[in-house]
Amino acid sequence: MDTEFYNEQPQGLSINLELRDFLQNTARWGRFLAIVGFVGVGLMVLFGIMALFMDTSLGGGAISGAFLSLFYLLFGALYLLPVLYLYRFSSSMQAGLATGDEEKIAASFKNLKSLFKFMGVFTIIFLGFYALVLFAMFFGVAIGSSI
Repeated sequence: MDTEFYNEQPQGLSINLELRDFLQNTARWGRFLAIVGFVGVGLMVLFGIMALFMDTSLGGGAISGAFLSLFYLLFGALYLLPVLYLYRFSSSMQAGLATGDEEKIAASFKNLKSLFKFMGVFTIIFLGFYALVLFAMFFGVAIGSSI
């Protein structure tokens, strides 16, 4: 059904100067945020590796070091995908606007769509997790007050 919609629309896209300026600024800021995000992912991985070698005299022991390491590495891996989508969006948009290549601009928007889709699914998962925790908390309070 989607292909029918696209086939009925006239082909071609005109980008006026104002739209071009908005897209260029968006791509520049997106690239900046993506680079900062890559640095953040690198720091998470570095902290995750460092947590493996935490001294047990810090009071937490080896279990807390392994848990902290797993936490940093997991969130570093989760954060890598949206940062990568943002970087691809920005790079493709800048290249597409510079050369007038509609395929690169389309690839850019495809990565932006993937970024929003990932963030939407991630948000739904966390909202479900929060609802589950809230339910467990109320259930625990109800059980605890009846004892």
